[in-house]
Amino acid sequence: MRRPVVFLHLPKTAGQTIHHAIGALAGETAISPYRVMDQVGARSVFPPDYQFHSGHLNWVDLDKRQQNPFVFTVLRDPRERFASFYFFRRDALSQYYSSHPNQRPNELERAILGSPDALFFSSVPDVSDRISFGWANQMTTYLSLRRLGRGPGERHIAFDEHWQRIEKNLRDLDAIYRFGDFDPLEDDIEALWGERPKICATKANCGPLPKSISRWDALLSSLGSDRLAAKMDRFIDEDDRVWNRLQPSMSIPRNRRE
Repeated sequence: MRRPVVFLHLPKTAGQTIHHAIGALAGETAISPYRVMDQVGARSVFPPDYQFHSGHLNWVDLDKRQQNPFVFTVLRDPRERFASFYFFRRDALSQYYSSHPNQRPNELERAILGSPDALFFSSVPDVSDRISFGWANQMTTYLSLRRLGRGPGERHIAFDEHWQRIEKNLRDLDAIYRFGDFDPLEDDIEALWGERPKICATKANCGPLPKSISRWDALLSSLGSDRLAAKMDRFIDEDDRVWNRLQPSMSIPRNRRE
């Protein structure tokens, strides 16, 4: 029997491409149907009947998954990932409401569709909280708290405490791969399953901007002033520290479960 694979998908890290490439090897019936937490409900996040788990999934209960799965995630430069997420969400919402003119966006969606200044420096609590504790420093959140968002009691955790949690949680990951450098991931899946996924040669769910354009530079340019642009680093400052500390070990299998 193949060793199960768990892909912990941080948004805008080529997750759809990876999911479809590895899923093509696993086969449809071997892929867990849970891609986001809303689909899970009270059930197990990682049901044992499937070989491949992939999605924006909480991994608090990962240790309950049997059969010693190969667990990995992909990290991306925090500035590019944050800005890519913004442009992707804005474009997806714009397309959706253009084709559904009788529906109305909610408060956060209206902010995303509005000016970047109003979104990132909103005075509306529901919007500012979502950006500050859901979008901002999401890499740190995911690796530290094992969830994609911070609850009310987790919003003022100091970075050093996050880093201590991250160091402990890394023991449950077999590998971390760098966005765009997917040959090592292909190598590892081939070693596990005897077949090579076609990750490098395919792309899915790409954002609206050309590959050659810096998403972060485009986001800063869209803001109304240099003063606001200078404040944007607060949304990625923790992630930047984590990114710099983890880069030397990326794309190297940890094999900590062996």
